[in-house]
Amino acid sequence: MSFFNLFRERRSKKSKKEGVPPYVIFTNNQLASIVKKRPQSLSELSEIEGIGKAKLEKYGQEILEISKINIGENKGNSHE
Repeated sequence: MSFFNLFRERRSKKSKKEGVPPYVIFTNNQLASIVKKRPQSLSELSEIEGIGKAKLEKYGQEILEISKINIGENKGNSHE
């Protein structure tokens, strides 16, 4: 499973639990930026457009935990 799909799966579960559309939690563009940048701190996560204080407080730690998972993808390694 790719990081993008992992984040989408978690977002889907959160959106159902919270009763909101997935894009309210994070847009696909925000997820793509998270995957690309793989933030290691709340400060780095806050640099992604559209991720402000409320999203940092609500979802930040979980995003950072997922970012640290090694699922066979190498950060900055693109052989496309």
